[in-house]
Amino acid sequence: MASGTTLQLVFEGSSGDAIFVFPYADREVTTNTVKALMNGMIANKEIFENRPIAIKGAKLVTSTETTLNVV
Repeated sequence: MASGTTLQLVFEGSSGDAIFVFPYADREVTTNTVKALMNGMIANKEIFENRPIAIKGAKLVTSTETTLNVV
């Protein structure tokens, strides 16, 4: 059985919503750390094609995988 956590960041972007997904996220990440990351991405928006303008939200998504022996 495997599991994983992704961090999903949602911004208002220059061409509609901009969503960034980071696999292998730390499940214990703090809100302040995520907010600092998002503010840094806005400050350096020139490197993105769809430039993040404002924070809309963030979430951690944890999934679990179970292999079934059907053979």
